[in-house]
Amino acid sequence: MGKKRIFNPLQPTNLIDGRPRLIDEYGPTAVKIYKYNINVLGIDPKTVLEQHKKIIYKNGKFIKLKMTPVSYVNKKILPQIQTGYNSSDVTVPIKVQKLNGDLNYLLSKIPRTDTHWAYIQTSSGKIFALNDATIKKLATMGEPDFVFTDVYKSGEELLTEINELGDFDLRITKRINPIIDGAFFKYTHKLFTDKTKINLERYGVYTEVKSENYDLNCLCRCFETAKYDLTKIKQFVKNQAIPMRNLKKVAAKMEIYITVKRLVYDSSKKSLLKSTTTKYGNKTHRLLELGLLDGHYFLIEKTNYTSYSIKNFEAVRHHENFNSIYKKGQYGYERDKNRYISSYDIIVLLLSDKDKYLCEIENSIELFKTTHHDKINNTEIFNDLSYNDNIQNLDYNSGEIIEGDLKYNKPLHKSENRISDTYYFDFETTTSSLKKYDLIKNNENPNHKPYCVYSDKNPSGFFGVNCGKLFLNYLACRHGIVIPKRTKPDCETNEGKSYDVYGNEVDLSKPPIIQLIAHNASYDFRFIQKYLDRINILEKGNSLLKATGCYYHKSGGINLVIYLDIKCSYKMINMPLSKFGRSFNLEVSKEIMPYDLYTEENVELKLVDVEECYQAVIKAGLDLEVYKSNCKRWGCYEKEYSQPDAVTGKQTSKRKINILKYAGEYCYLDCLTLKAGYEKFKSMTLEALDLNINDYITLASMSNDYLVLKGCYDDVLQISGIPRAFIQKCVVGGRTMCADNEKHHVTDRLSDFDGVSLYPSAMNRMNGFLKGKPKIITCFEKHNEWDGYFVCIKVTKVGKHYQFPLGSQMEDTVRMFSNNLEGKILYLDKTSLDDLVNFQKVEYEFINGYYYDEGFNPKVKDVIKHVFESRLKYKKEKNPIQMIFKELMNSSYGKSFMKPIQQETHYILKDSFDKFLDRNFNYLIESILVANGKYYKATTIKPIDEHFNNVHVGVSILSESKRIMNEVMCLAEDLEIPMYYTDTDSIHIQADKISELAVEFKKNYQRELIGNQLGQFHTDFDLDDSVGEIVSVESYFVGKKAYIDKLEGFDKDGCLLNNYHIRMKGVPTNCISYKATHSDKYNDVMDIYKDLYDGNSINFDLLAGGVMFESQPNGEIFTRTSFNRNIKY
Repeated sequence: MGKKRIFNPLQPTNLIDGRPRLIDEYGPTAVKIYKYNINVLGIDPKTVLEQHKKIIYKNGKFIKLKMTPVSYVNKKILPQIQTGYNSSDVTVPIKVQKLNGDLNYLLSKIPRTDTHWAYIQTSSGKIFALNDATIKKLATMGEPDFVFTDVYKSGEELLTEINELGDFDLRITKRINPIIDGAFFKYTHKLFTDKTKINLERYGVYTEVKSENYDLNCLCRCFETAKYDLTKIKQFVKNQAIPMRNLKKVAAKMEIYITVKRLVYDSSKKSLLKSTTTKYGNKTHRLLELGLLDGHYFLIEKTNYTSYSIKNFEAVRHHENFNSIYKKGQYGYERDKNRYISSYDIIVLLLSDKDKYLCEIENSIELFKTTHHDKINNTEIFNDLSYNDNIQNLDYNSGEIIEGDLKYNKPLHKSENRISDTYYFDFETTTSSLKKYDLIKNNENPNHKPYCVYSDKNPSGFFGVNCGKLFLNYLACRHGIVIPKRTKPDCETNEGKSYDVYGNEVDLSKPPIIQLIAHNASYDFRFIQKYLDRINILEKGNSLLKATGCYYHKSGGINLVIYLDIKCSYKMINMPLSKFGRSFNLEVSKEIMPYDLYTEENVELKLVDVEECYQAVIKAGLDLEVYKSNCKRWGCYEKEYSQPDAVTGKQTSKRKINILKYAGEYCYLDCLTLKAGYEKFKSMTLEALDLNINDYITLASMSNDYLVLKGCYDDVLQISGIPRAFIQKCVVGGRTMCADNEKHHVTDRLSDFDGVSLYPSAMNRMNGFLKGKPKIITCFEKHNEWDGYFVCIKVTKVGKHYQFPLGSQMEDTVRMFSNNLEGKILYLDKTSLDDLVNFQKVEYEFINGYYYDEGFNPKVKDVIKHVFESRLKYKKEKNPIQMIFKELMNSSYGKSFMKPIQQETHYILKDSFDKFLDRNFNYLIESILVANGKYYKATTIKPIDEHFNNVHVGVSILSESKRIMNEVMCLAEDLEIPMYYTDTDSIHIQADKISELAVEFKKNYQRELIGNQLGQFHTDFDLDDSVGEIVSVESYFVGKKAYIDKLEGFDKDGCLLNNYHIRMKGVPTNCISYKATHSDKYNDVMDIYKDLYDGNSINFDLLAGGVMFESQPNGEIFTRTSFNRNIKY
């Protein structure tokens, strides 16, 4: 992803206090306005601005803009907000236009109190909590050079919502029972003058608001004050506010003993507060004493102040050593250092008289312009690499978990199989409307509405907008469990037992489950979700992995319930349903479905004119004869009769097609195909791997389990905390770049020279997976003795430059491979560092790192070789089981370096949402009422990072794969063989030089370069009907994953064949072809790439040749009516 500058209409073009600010495309501020007097402070004519009125100096003119929103906010909004703080709940409508682009001003005026929460609700229904995290992100996004990352997603979401939807509501609600947590201190103190002050900065209590004072959350500040290195705690703690309940995990991870002292209500003395102390961790570990007062963590320690010096600051501040004064005696002030009080006592004292000692902080935007430590940036160095080297496990004596940053690799726990039946289901929906152009005009998108649902067991299906409910009713009547009536308290005969609809006894603690499988469950699930209760959903982005829920139904006066498990088969079988027939050797007839015919209006009609149907088929590029045959075979042709003539009584008939009957037959066949393919894949997996796909959610999880069960991870430890975070920085994916990072137009004959199964080749070639614990490097001179290491270095010299360099760094959000590495900080493993030294003669300074010296587990070498050879064997036999081994090879390494999940999704009953919001306000990113009106979907931050992975294994595989490429590419450069582009496992290289490269490769490495075995390379262009060599005779390389090759080959009769090999990330090939054929500017697709090569921008219609669906957070799905993307390299 390239650098993305957020255009933020809510970002003011100035700062209210008159300080300079960059504007999106302008330079530094050069004009400042004081009321009506203009003082020119600089020369640049492209800039702004003022203190009270906005004026832009552009094109030689002063342009007066709108007033700042001071009057609107102070006079209109704040009185209403104050009403909310004086009551339990209030909603304040906000007119965006009247904010004049200055949302931050409004945010700065919303009071922070212990009694109420504030949040924004947009017109779409989304709720954004105005907690520290959200305000902080909004403030940072207002900065001129802001670059978008996932960390700021909630801020971007909110701004996008407001920009697109306009006015919103500001809601103030009363806190009921919030979680006990700690964040920054909500006050500054008044005990200071120009010359003297009470210094409480060690405890997060300041005399003024500066962003640098709040760059750490208060818990991290406690560790810093107590002289702990912050590296570990910053990797573990991921939010501004940290719940007290999480301190047990913090204590275990940090190997410390934490005590927290706070004030609670003393019921014995009625309303008075008393101090109480809660303890976390092992008492034998180092003690960290914390205070938690007024929602703020701080270190408890003895200070250099007496209570008298605090209470009488104004009177004693002029006196020498005033801090030790403890009373005023007969002969003056008396001093005693033994009378110093603790930081806890001081803050209790300050809070006891806030008016005298404290000043409440407004939501100053300055407060939130602080550094997020969700991620350590590329140049930051880990100062402390120590970690808890215990292996996390269960202590069977105490029943408690022994915390540690290491963990054994174990196969996934397979839950008890309670699936009593499985249904393969599919919905058909309307995706467009005849009112399409009205929708486009009004910037609306048609909502998808179901009109039928089928399963493999329902050949007649269920029709209507409520077809999903009818389907669930059918399941309940067939598989439902009778909900027992409440019995008397003393009657325990049927406790925990009930009966199904057939009279069989059911244990309610382990009820049977009905499994529903759809090939795109992310889509189909949404049409039954609104009817379900007790929903639990596992998602990745907007993609559904798995969902569970229950459905209640009353039939014949009996209350029934069914428990459902919804699974997405696509996550296991990564191919469209249309390929199932060929892939699994299934007898599947070619089916034709003209989706554009199924508008809301046509579905309501049911019978549609034959010619209209035929035209829809032709327009979609489908086979009309097959469509006609299907209509005849399925009995879809019908006659529609007119009303009898008033005079003659005769009726006329018109031949029509029952499009619902056709869709139903099509949908039913899809269900049968899905069932046949899924069960074939299941049986093949059992035969090939002895694994049951029903035990797994994704193919990647099953592939990883296969390696675990085969012993590849024996004695290999998963890692967490600092080691994981450090080694994660060594993760570098495949190198993708043009030669010298420049565009190229090439008319030489090129081959696409491809590494055979690159990642399996790397796994087969490496020594195995590193065993044991990572150890901190104290003397790097011994590095040749270690099995592996992961280090941070500073490059001092790059002795040899290449067109395709080996070293890289992240520039904003894009990884760039470059020769310009002098002075740069890099994180590398042993293989990558050795390659930099050997190929590019890099010199460096070692900074720190980890090493492994307990040997390798080499099992993966044999396992991956067996998988590769099995795939070749079955492929040669045209046995579809070959696909199992192919997918296993390609998926087995990915989970090793999976990143931590930083967010959680919750489905909360509407009636319980206020309580959830109250308890999770400081962690809420966004929430929205889902389409059924029963649940809120809420996304929250995970405040504590407990993620484990095998990143040291993943890094080793990635580096070994790049070494395979480096050996070939560096040799080619040394031989001056032209190469123009590489993408992970492929090289665009001059075709007639490959044989020369192969000869020199064998001399250097004593093995054959060209072939079809692991570690070898072959040419990989594909041209239909071509036999023999296929080459590119003209190519444009314009950027990463953006190039075109004009291919040339010959058929078996010697006739010349040509076609194009097209790539452009973010733009489908059919959209590029559409642009070429529907624009007067271009003769063919090659002209498009020439235009991009020349530096011009091109706008592509991403809906050309197809439709695009968009999932909404509330569960609804729309068809996009427009989607364009502007491309420039």
